Amino acid sequence: MAFRLSISNVLYYMYNQSENPGKVLRFFLWATQQGFQHTPESTSFILQILANARMLAEAQNLLQQVIAGKLSNSLTITGVIENLVDNHKQCNSTHVVFDMIISIYSQARMIPELLVTFDQMQNRDFVPCINTCNELLSTMLKSGKVDVAWRIYEELFRGKVLPDVYTFSMMISACCKQGDMQRAKELFDEMERKGCAPNVVTYTALIDGFFKLGDIEEANKLFDEMLERGLAPNEFTYTCLINGYCKKGFMQEGFRLHNEMMEKGITPNLFTYNSLIDAHCKEGNLMKAFDLFREMRSKGVMHNVVTYNALIDGLCRVGKLKDARKALKEMVTAGLVPNIVTFNTFINGYCKEGNVGKAKNILVKMKNRGLNPNVISYNTLIHGFCKVGKLPEAIGLLEEMHERGLAPSTFTYTSLIDAYVKENDMKNAFKLHNDMEEMGLKSNVVTYSALINGLCKGSRMSDANRLFNVMQEKGMDPNDVTYNTLVFGYWKDGNSERAYGLFREMVEKRIVPNIASYSIAIEFLSKEGNSIKANELLEEMVKSGLNPCATTYLAVLGANLQG
Repeated sequence: MAFRLSISNVLYYMYNQSENPGKVLRFFLWATQQGFQHTPESTSFILQILANARMLAEAQNLLQQVIAGKLSNSLTITGVIENLVDNHKQCNSTHVVFDMIISIYSQARMIPELLVTFDQMQNRDFVPCINTCNELLSTMLKSGKVDVAWRIYEELFRGKVLPDVYTFSMMISACCKQGDMQRAKELFDEMERKGCAPNVVTYTALIDGFFKLGDIEEANKLFDEMLERGLAPNEFTYTCLINGYCKKGFMQEGFRLHNEMMEKGITPNLFTYNSLIDAHCKEGNLMKAFDLFREMRSKGVMHNVVTYNALIDGLCRVGKLKDARKALKEMVTAGLVPNIVTFNTFINGYCKEGNVGKAKNILVKMKNRGLNPNVISYNTLIHGFCKVGKLPEAIGLLEEMHERGLAPSTFTYTSLIDAYVKENDMKNAFKLHNDMEEMGLKSNVVTYSALINGLCKGSRMSDANRLFNVMQEKGMDPNDVTYNTLVFGYWKDGNSERAYGLFREMVEKRIVPNIASYSIAIEFLSKEGNSIKANELLEEMVKSGLNPCATTYLAVLGANLQG
């Protein structure tokens, strides 16, 4: 024990005499080589003088040796930390050592050790500097420990440490990623109250969060506010805006922002290009999509699987399966591995052209490659088989889903229900509907519309009307398909008055009727002798781009002659 104390005494004596940290460090390392056992006191002392002398690389190397247990069998980082905390008031460089400890633990993702260190600091009323606090928060958030990050934030930033723009931006970004925009906005307001000016990172996180929430108005407001403050949007801001607009269907605004971005000399990144290529493909503008694809290459932005998936989807949408296969081949040649989205896109493409055999072969290829088909894979196939009237095969795929432990969705059951309706098998259609609801799945407007269609086809109008009321009681608004089905059903059943009543109801709700509904309403009005209203509806029908049949024109003509 006395031998250990003498090592510490020598270190203190040497430093007090020479104030030469390099000389003290050389002695410390020499003593280590001679087999001397260092204590927490001697180790924390050398760390402090190294930090004070800004010999940070040497201090960090020494800390790494302590953590790895290379300095002494009995020396632990916990003991060193306790000694540092106990003596931090005597040495203003202690926080630098803690910065390094936090940094080492953070880089190594040693979360338990990091939290122990933090708790030791807290228990001894040691207030870390803002950089250490931010390092802690960053590590916790990157490791998915969001709750822990909030605990640290609450403990440190409610009086002890003044948060900076980096702190606020990190926590606001965390809220946005979780979809908690109310908390994000509260933090933003708190930031303003504390006199901390938000930067482009803060605004970009909020803009992205509100776009993902679907609140385009608030996202726009923040972007305008950001510009008013003189903050210049960067590539990430533009990417959030472009992606946000394109995802919500405002493609032209996304394209306009891309042009603005280029005019300002801001080079789009991979995510920007992927958003734009996907948007152009969804618009059916494949030429522009491929222009951007080539532009990426010329600007040194490497394509990824998402890029190719967007192009393949665009080609499949317009029935260019051969070109889609070429894109897949190029993708593989580029060293990229097709993922489940790639395979699902091809399944969808073949199903759309009615080639369900090839679509099912893609499912087999997926399995052979070790990829597990997901609910989307099966839903697409089931829907495809139902569309071509191959109901037994679709039921077989439903059973396979169950065998694989995949839970069918409302879409799965609705596709099958609609297929049974088309086969006039209402017994099995309602059986599937009951099975679906027993599983806790909620029917949607498409499900009810399919069942109503089946009932109308069978002239079961009272049952159809009952379902129509049930869906509205459950808070579902009937769509154009629901109304048009019922209008036609009542007309076919001889109840023209009820058919016309539903027609008026859908028009009042600003739902656009189809040709059949217009024709039925015009015929009803003509028979009632209301030629003025019949003519108005005929004109409205033509203006909406619908072509009335000869019967409709004759009905109006008859009404005009009667008038």
